[in-house]
Amino acid sequence: MIYDLPNPDQQEADAKIMASISLPRSLLKHLKDEERSSVSRITFFSMRDDKLYRVTQNSSAKGNTEINSHVLATSIPNISISNLDEPINISFNLINQNANKPQCVYWDESSGLDPHWSLNGCNVSNYIPGKEVTCSCDRLKSFAVLMDVYQKEGEKENANYLSIVSNAGFGISFVCLVFTIIIHVCFR
Repeated sequence: MIYDLPNPDQQEADAKIMASISLPRSLLKHLKDEERSSVSRITFFSMRDDKLYRVTQNSSAKGNTEINSHVLATSIPNISISNLDEPINISFNLINQNANKPQCVYWDESSGLDPHWSLNGCNVSNYIPGKEVTCSCDRLKSFAVLMDVYQKEGEKENANYLSIVSNAGFGISFVCLVFTIIIHVCFR
């Protein structure tokens, strides 16, 4: 479990759990014998934000989204693990409680592509709106939750109406401006 301790003097009981991970028993099952014997540790690293994971091109995650969780990186040094039979389950507490449409993603650094957040092999297995997202993924990578933090459900229709009213207001203002200039020129 990853704790968020904003104050070093704060007791652990008051800490807020920000992320947790559950690894399947079959995690090392598909490794070759020499790879399995070289496994001495599994590393976990949690980051409060995605500063180390900046996207340079479009990711497979669609929409107007932003990272809305800590980033949880997991790895076994010098070994790549993917396409697991049993998923890795990662639970994230959400940062922005008003966001919606969660997407579980991992940081994809496949050769030939710019690094990006990818949806492939990860899905939302549980979602408690405003509180928590649980992801199930088939690989060991860096994980996060992307969410639509800019637009709540139903606001798209309101944005369309607002656009129509704004354009109408602009048109009326422009006509009044032209009329004012004509009057000013005529009565000079």
